[in-house]
Amino acid sequence: MNSQTMAGTNSTLPRAKGLMLSLLLMMASAFSCVTASAATLTVGLCQPGGYSTIQSAVNAAAAGDTVNVCPGVYPESVLITKNLTLAGINAKDQLGVPTITYGGKGDKPVCQPEAEAQGACPQVFVVGATAKIIGLHIDDSAFPKSTCDATPVAIFFLNAAGTVSSDTLVNQNTICDELQNGLGVLAAYTIDTGSYSLDIANNTINNFGFGAIYLDGYDLSGDGLEAVKLTGSISGNMITPVQSSTDVISLFVTSAEIVSSNKITGVGTQDDSLAIYINHSDKPSLIGNTISNIGAGVDLEDVGPGTLATNSLSNIGESGVILVCSHNNALIANTIADTPNVGAVGVFFVDCNSLPPVGSDDNLLIGNKFNGFCSGILTGSSLNVGNIYAGNSFANITPGTDIMAGDNCP
Repeated sequence: MNSQTMAGTNSTLPRAKGLMLSLLLMMASAFSCVTASAATLTVGLCQPGGYSTIQSAVNAAAAGDTVNVCPGVYPESVLITKNLTLAGINAKDQLGVPTITYGGKGDKPVCQPEAEAQGACPQVFVVGATAKIIGLHIDDSAFPKSTCDATPVAIFFLNAAGTVSSDTLVNQNTICDELQNGLGVLAAYTIDTGSYSLDIANNTINNFGFGAIYLDGYDLSGDGLEAVKLTGSISGNMITPVQSSTDVISLFVTSAEIVSSNKITGVGTQDDSLAIYINHSDKPSLIGNTISNIGAGVDLEDVGPGTLATNSLSNIGESGVILVCSHNNALIANTIADTPNVGAVGVFFVDCNSLPPVGSDDNLLIGNKFNGFCSGILTGSSLNVGNIYAGNSFANITPGTDIMAGDNCP
């Protein structure tokens, strides 16, 4: 019995050792592949052997690599079609910051063809990839002022995902039609499947006339009904628009988007700028944002459920929060203030102009503070039902009342 057992064991050991050796070789090979893919490339003169342009480094990089950019000025339009990180080096002993400027010549914009097909001229163009854009200064101010045929865009994600963090995005103060006044961060999709996440955090975004952040999950190539699943966060950004008619942050067909701790400062209450516009989105959370000196604060259209909590809105010219055909949203502990202004409203409920008409229903307003409006809450038409108001405070409401029915203040 023992000899048979030992014989069986002895004949099995070489095969087991061979299998283990094969597995170890496979693991070593996989590890070497991962290690090899995590290279760091440098652009500029702050380190030896740097590439002369960002695009040449991006072209040489493999998926998963990091491209570090030395302080300096880089007049180019960067195309990224692979997963990578593009990061600025801000060494203490270096003067200046890594800056990407307009790379065209003369008055004719030079655009990436695939971006131009969408009417945009981006400085950084991410296509079909996941990219992190960190610590760069992107300056569109040299974009030709004599043309209004294209839209200058600092960073454009097309069918793409990624991160925009600690960047400074600057546009010129051009007066064209709205769209041609430029965008800071744009995301658009020509497909209708897949999930994409974009995180936009701790950036400074200035002077973009059409908008600072514009994320659109609709399939632009279809009939406008299909969409990708677009998620992520917008947090800690400092945004200053300049022209009127600006929707500063615009979100279309997003899911569980978090918009938090942003500071948005407009140019006056008399224009028709809007700080945050959200359309046809599910479960957005707007928390702790500071919005001031602007035409209107937040506009939710066909949105819900969602949460607006602890936001501060001040010096609002028209409406603090507008709910259009939106349901099951919670507005909690927000401060919405303005000097007394004829026609200005704290929260305004609006029904949809649809067949059949649909109201803004079953929303909850708790613990909000209203100060200085014609009316604190304007309930709109009789279609807006089931809305609950509790524990809200009102001050300096004139000439209307704290809570009013109808569509207009006296």
